[in-house]
Amino acid sequence: MKIAILIFWLVCAIAAAGLITDPAALWLKIIAVMLLIAHAIEFCLFQNEIKRKGVSGLKAFLMTMLFGLFYFRF
Repeated sequence: MKIAILIFWLVCAIAAAGLITDPAALWLKIIAVMLLIAHAIEFCLFQNEIKRKGVSGLKAFLMTMLFGLFYFRF
């Protein structure tokens, strides 16, 4: 599952770089921004769980931005 998520973010990065010019690129950018906002909220909500795990703040933030709830559950 994590590989599929990484592929999605890679495609979003390619769209953001302008290498995809289809109308799909606009949708990819919109979805990526919405997911980043949702993951930022998740990070704020799960800060106590992150502290209990003893994971560094920067690593936990980056992993949450990439994987969202999958980072906490698996």
